[in-house]
Amino acid sequence: MKKINLCFNRMLVILSCIGLSTLSGCSREDEINWDPDAVKEFSGVAVTDAEEGIYFIEEVGEETADGNVLKNVKYFDSEEKASVPLCSKANCKHDSMECPAVQLGEYEGRRLGMLTPYKNALYLYYMSDGTTSFQDVIMKADSDGNNRRVAYTLPQGALLNQAILYQDTLFLSCNMMGEIDDLQGGITETSLYVYDLNEEKEKRIASTSNDQDGYFYYLGCQDGKAYYVDDVYTKKEKPIYTYTISSGEISCINSENTISTSMMYKGKLYGANEKSNDLFSYDVKTKEKVKLATFTPFEEKAHFNIMSSDGLLRLSYLTHPGTRQSKVHYQIYDTEKEKFLYPEYKIGIDLYQHYQDGYIGSKDNETGYFDKRLKFYQLE
Repeated sequence: MKKINLCFNRMLVILSCIGLSTLSGCSREDEINWDPDAVKEFSGVAVTDAEEGIYFIEEVGEETADGNVLKNVKYFDSEEKASVPLCSKANCKHDSMECPAVQLGEYEGRRLGMLTPYKNALYLYYMSDGTTSFQDVIMKADSDGNNRRVAYTLPQGALLNQAILYQDTLFLSCNMMGEIDDLQGGITETSLYVYDLNEEKEKRIASTSNDQDGYFYYLGCQDGKAYYVDDVYTKKEKPIYTYTISSGEISCINSENTISTSMMYKGKLYGANEKSNDLFSYDVKTKEKVKLATFTPFEEKAHFNIMSSDGLLRLSYLTHPGTRQSKVHYQIYDTEKEKFLYPEYKIGIDLYQHYQDGYIGSKDNETGYFDKRLKFYQLE
């Protein structure tokens, strides 16, 4: 069975690229429908700004003894309802290293993990073997996958958690691997990096050591700023900071925030109160908390979790954990439509982001899109 690579199930945001009909031979920026202020998070699935299509990473062939499989990059055309690999070779089967789309799946021993179209290019993140001496890279290619070259080399030992492109700047959250003592290696700290693609300058803006039992991560970007949170597990408060791109200024704008399971959407975070069963929004600037809806718990003994991405509150209950009967039951609340999407909890269905009149998501571990009637179509 073919699998689509989501790479650590990253939160998904709308990404920018050009349509399939113009993938070949187009090189002028004024021909490309991209939003200069759009926020693009690297992932295994990437939707165009105008929603003409979807780039995605797919595994091809069987898993080898070392646990690796070949990957290729494909493009799904929203109008044609069809997927094609980024390959122009005639009579190509797209299942070996002879295929240009499969060649995009690795670089000098590194494996393709995530991608994002940005302006008139395609950015691809390649992962190394995970030893303390590794260096991952982010490469830039033409929108059809050709002319690939290194755009940024991560610091040595940096294991990427998150990467966002916004206003010609890379924002990266990394676990830093190193020697813990004479006998073992592991995560020594987590760090946030900023890399200016135009000036080719790198800056580390935040770092926390592993003995602090927490980490930094980006919430999102807007108004020329990147927002990030300092999440220390032992503390209730999760302070929010901003990094201003034009000046490099760092400011703590909210020291009272307690939410750590939500990406920012239109300046707000989202959460749930398990005691009152209320869903709420939280404005990161004004600190205003607003009740959105009341949800019905699935089962008292089930393990509850909530995540939020692209304005979708994703409630889940895990039943029978650690057993063969283990199942995850999902319910989704859309803050744009101000309603729950299903009349009851669904097993194995999760939605990540808006797409046309529907959503990008997964069903039974297969990734695809849901139309406005919530009918599922697998990407393949």
